[in-house]
Amino acid sequence: MLGCQRRIGLLLVTTGAMVWGQGSDGERRVDRSELLAAMRLQRGYDVTATPNGARFKAMVMLELARWARERDPEGSLLTIGHEDMFHAYLELTGLSAERAPVFVRLPYQHRQDYQLDSHRARVIKTVVKGPHPDLALNVKEWWPDSPDLPDKYSYVDEKSTPTLAMTCRRVVTYRLLQFGDMVVHDEIRGLSGRPTSGPLGFLTRFLGEANASRSKSIVTTAGVVVTRAEVKKVFPFARNVTIYPDGRTEDGLRTTLANMSSLKAQLEQEIRIDYVPFGRP
Repeated sequence: MLGCQRRIGLLLVTTGAMVWGQGSDGERRVDRSELLAAMRLQRGYDVTATPNGARFKAMVMLELARWARERDPEGSLLTIGHEDMFHAYLELTGLSAERAPVFVRLPYQHRQDYQLDSHRARVIKTVVKGPHPDLALNVKEWWPDSPDLPDKYSYVDEKSTPTLAMTCRRVVTYRLLQFGDMVVHDEIRGLSGRPTSGPLGFLTRFLGEANASRSKSIVTTAGVVVTRAEVKKVFPFARNVTIYPDGRTEDGLRTTLANMSSLKAQLEQEIRIDYVPFGRP
C-alpha cells in the first residue's frame, strides 16, 4: 500500500497536478499540496511527539527529493516556505494553530523556511569510508535576519518523554543522507539541546547543552526507531537511543528487538565523507 501511495504521489507530480514555482538557479518552491502528499506517507507513529519530529521532517524531505529526482535525475534545489510547512502539518494532523506542538509552532512564528539541494556535485566530494548513500541532500533551515526576530529560539517540551530542552539558531545546516533503511544527519550546525529528565537527563550534569553533530537512525519492522546520536561539548560523545512510535524514548538499544546485534553494528559502522562546502558548486 505504501508503495502504491508513493507512485500516486509521483504521478501527481510528474503530470503537473502539483505545481512547482520556478525561481532563480533552477530553484523550485514546493507546492503545499505536494508537501501534504509527502506528509501523508508518514504512518504508524505519532507525528505530534517531539522525539518523532526529526524522523517526520527527514522522511518528508527525502520523499520530496525522490520525487524531484524523477523529474531531474541530476538533482534539484527545492524551497519549502514556513506557511506551507505549518499549514500542511495542521491539515495532516487536524490540529488548530494554537494546539500545534511547540517544535512545529516556533519555526512558523519565526518564519523559518527550508532549502533542499539534491545536486550530488554540490553535496558530496568523496566517500572516504563506508557505503555510498542512495540519496544525499544539503539542508538549510533559516529565518530572516530581521530586527523583529531573535537570532535563536529555545523551548522545553514538557509533553515529551523525557523532557527535552532544545535551541535552534537562525541558520541551521546539515547533510541529510539515506543508506537503505538508515537515515543520517551529518555535519549538523546550529542545533543544540539536552534532555532534562528521564534516562538521558544525566548528560546535563557534565555536558550541559551540547551541540548536535551527527545522528544515525533506523526504523525497524516493528516501527521502533533505533538512533545513535553524536554530540560535541568539551569532547565528542555518542549515545544509542530507542524511540517508540508514541514518542517514548529509552536509553540504549532495546534488547528484545529482532536483529539487535546487526542494527547496532549498522549504527556503529564508520562513515566518513568529504563534503562540498555549503554554497559552492
